[in-house]
Amino acid sequence: MRYVLVLVAVAAVLFGCTGCGVCLPFVECPMYAMPPDWYYSQCDAQGGSVVSDQDPLTCCYGPPYCVGENGEEIILVQPTPPPPTPPSTPSGNEDLKCENSGGDWISVEGYSFCDCGYELVYNSTSSECEECPPGQLVGRGIGPGFCYTPTGKQGDACDSELDCEGGYCILVDENAATGKGVCSDLPFGCHVFIDKNGDFDTEAILCVD
Repeated sequence: MRYVLVLVAVAAVLFGCTGCGVCLPFVECPMYAMPPDWYYSQCDAQGGSVVSDQDPLTCCYGPPYCVGENGEEIILVQPTPPPPTPPSTPSGNEDLKCENSGGDWISVEGYSFCDCGYELVYNSTSSECEECPPGQLVGRGIGPGFCYTPTGKQGDACDSELDCEGGYCILVDENAATGKGVCSDLPFGCHVFIDKNGDFDTEAILCVD
């Protein structure tokens, strides 16, 4: 390596540097992170483009920056992020509508919401607790309730998710010849799920809240 560098230095003195990387062919180029999205957006909005200068001696590229049509550098300033959205509070009589329709208006650390229990669901448009449409049931984990259409397979034995026709096949007995699992319309809780191919991993316990 030292012999090659000496030859390169002699050639540079005698013949001059001609071509990218001729004078310093073994230099390790620095790595620069790409600018964030806002940098490109602001640069484009001001009629510029993001470029990087190349060093003719090393072939390395410098850090990217925004340049205008005439080659002048455009200084960009990172925009200030918008303030966080304040926690929801009743703007009118949402609390009364909630309680009059069978719910409980709950406020915790500045955040307010309507708890409609396990038989009703909250309608954010009317601010009231309502029943699900005919044929649907109320589903709920630890979050607010929601309406869903039952599969009709709840509690049936299954050996794959396909047996549950849109529901979940939860492992019950891995040693059973058939009916290793049971169908459930909702996935809440900690279970081993049997997939559509009938495969499962007894150590892959998935918890859904």
